[in-house]
Amino acid sequence: MAAAGLVAGALATGLHVLAPRPPVGAPVLVAAHDVSAGAVLDTADLRVVRRTASELPDGALDDASLAVGRTVGSGMRTGEALTDARLVGPGLLAGRPRGDVAAPVRIADGEAAALLRPGDRVDVLQASGGEGILSGSGSGSGKDLESGAENAAGSANGAAGENERDPSTTGGARTVVRRATVLARPGVAGSGGGLLPDADPAAGGLLVLAVREDEAADLAEAAARGPLAVVLR
Repeated sequence: MAAAGLVAGALATGLHVLAPRPPVGAPVLVAAHDVSAGAVLDTADLRVVRRTASELPDGALDDASLAVGRTVGSGMRTGEALTDARLVGPGLLAGRPRGDVAAPVRIADGEAAALLRPGDRVDVLQASGGEGILSGSGSGSGKDLESGAENAAGSANGAAGENERDPSTTGGARTVVRRATVLARPGVAGSGGGLLPDADPAAGGLLVLAVREDEAADLAEAAARGPLAVVLR
């Protein structure tokens, strides 16, 4: 009987060792390969792995339906966990001060925009002057030209007075927003998931900036007036 008990115990121990162990950790989406900033995620870009609680970052995603078709704001390395803060949208503001908003801004110089990375601090500038004041007046009458010239002179005088009052306007350009944080640099995604290398820089570059609500309104107004530029802090 003792021998039979030992055999039974050994058999139970062997079965326990051979039995499949329950999966360790929680499922999480990771990059299946290197993903470029601005890429639109596809199912081939993601895979599900299991990570322990200590390895899971805040905001980690485990459902591919929440990520497929979304744009990543910054590049990802193979095996890196995907979080909501990596996707263009409200998640980009994770950890930002209360009241910040994500404002898309198109910069006139696409090559300058391509130099920027998420986390960079920039000033947004706009050239000041009378460009466009006389636009379309070439086919008008002399009275129209004279009126346009008077308006241009008045605008120039007003701009000069504004320059004296506003220290943010210097050297023919005014600063629209100071020290904005670059959240993402979306681009034109190619079929391979990366940015198209032959994208036309003349079309400008799109940035997503973290700014206050009042600064977002200033940016929108400035964009309606003319092209914008950035200075890296």
